[in-house]
Amino acid sequence: MRPLASSRRWFIALQYIGLPLLFLLAIISQPPGMSQQTSMIVGMGVLLVWAISSVTLAEINYRKVQIAKKQQEQFIADISHDLRTPTAALRTLLEVSQLDPELKSHTPSQEIVTRALAQVTIMTALTDKLLRLSRFETTTAPRLAPVDLRSLVSDTQAQLQPLAQKKQQTITCSISEDLYVYAIADELSQLLAILLDNAIKFSPRRSTITISANKQRTHVVLSTRDSGCGLTPDQQKHIFDRFYRTDKARQNTEQSTGFGLGLAIAATIARRHKSKVVVDSQPNHGATFSIRLKLL
Repeated sequence: MRPLASSRRWFIALQYIGLPLLFLLAIISQPPGMSQQTSMIVGMGVLLVWAISSVTLAEINYRKVQIAKKQQEQFIADISHDLRTPTAALRTLLEVSQLDPELKSHTPSQEIVTRALAQVTIMTALTDKLLRLSRFETTTAPRLAPVDLRSLVSDTQAQLQPLAQKKQQTITCSISEDLYVYAIADELSQLLAILLDNAIKFSPRRSTITISANKQRTHVVLSTRDSGCGLTPDQQKHIFDRFYRTDKARQNTEQSTGFGLGLAIAATIARRHKSKVVVDSQPNHGATFSIRLKLL
């Protein structure tokens, strides 16, 4: 590996320093006995070698990045799949143990089993999210189809409504009827559920969360706005990275069960819609997450 790395360093040095220098010398200076036309041909030849070496080096680096990315995705898929069986078996064992009459009568043992079951539930949720992220990244997106946006938003809102009610929050929806977009219905619903779940988590009690759709000429911008603590510019740079959680999220016990994967999954779903999730936020002024969808 070391000789290969050394050769690659020399190749890079030749590309960025040696070949351009030779090209300039061939153009500027004309050696004795060499005609101007010959000098130009030599210069163009050096320039051609420089261009070919640049393309070759870029292709090598691109392939290495792609291989590393595929290995990472395959690793996540494999480890997530391997974790499902033992966690499912452990969950079943703990649930059966809770039915044991002797265990029921022994409070300390019952508490230990309950805590263990809670941790298994967290592991199961993490495994499911990793598998979902891996599936979105490694499979080809199905063809986009017409989707009734208002109906999809209403169904997703109904799923998250109990969480908002626990915090006495109000979710308002401002979407006109007969608004159709090209999308993958179940995946877009998952994306919206992730955004709504985050809005509920990071918004204070008795606050308002708004879902809106801004219709443009050829697209619709679907947005969720919360009244939470907001995001700093540095946090916005990393908010869609895997396993990234803001400091406030780590410190808040109510949000300690998060894994930092939700927005990474949302960003992947957006890419499958040939779009991206955009965040607009300021500290202590809430956050707005938006995705641009093609209008039917």
